[in-house]
Amino acid sequence: VWVTTRGWRTTRSDWTRVDDPGRDRMVSAVEVSGDTIYAGWCGPISCDPDAEFVSGIDTNVGGKWHRVVGPSTVNGGDALPNRWISSIRIDPADPLHVYTVYGEYRRPWTAEPRPGGHVFESTDGGESWTDISGNLPGAPATDLLTVGEKLVVSMDVGVFVADAANTTVWSKLGTGIPNVAVNGLTLTPEGTT
Repeated sequence: VWVTTRGWRTTRSDWTRVDDPGRDRMVSAVEVSGDTIYAGWCGPISCDPDAEFVSGIDTNVGGKWHRVVGPSTVNGGDALPNRWISSIRIDPADPLHVYTVYGEYRRPWTAEPRPGGHVFESTDGGESWTDISGNLPGAPATDLLTVGEKLVVSMDVGVFVADAANTTVWSKLGTGIPNVAVNGLTLTPEGTT
């Protein structure tokens, strides 16, 4: 993970390396809010779902980079799956409140079963996690937005919404959206989906 504070004026020499997830690993998702960064990663190299596949999350919460999810890391709450991390989303009002979204089917055809949900929430900077997947389909999730008191998640089978206070019940967003892969979500300038 590399950081610059010069925005569009940046040059090659302006970047500072702040985290390295490890040899033969790549970052698959990054989220930044102020000075807080969460970086989801996987490996080895191409992140193919084979027997050697590993994934995790590093963060600088508390001022020092550390691993909150990954091999040999024990966290409270629900165990996060060892699958591709598609997206990480920080609550704009609280950098300790973070969501992580997992892709990949629970049973890929080329590897052992990979159990677990697709959407997880932490309210303590990644120290503990809660599986908030509820009744979501067992399909890859790709992105998540917080819109007021709602959570919106995109998946390989459409877009779903839940009350942030009751994430056990997800429903399809709107009407007429077909059961197709949705790769990302963006708010309009007015703040709607």
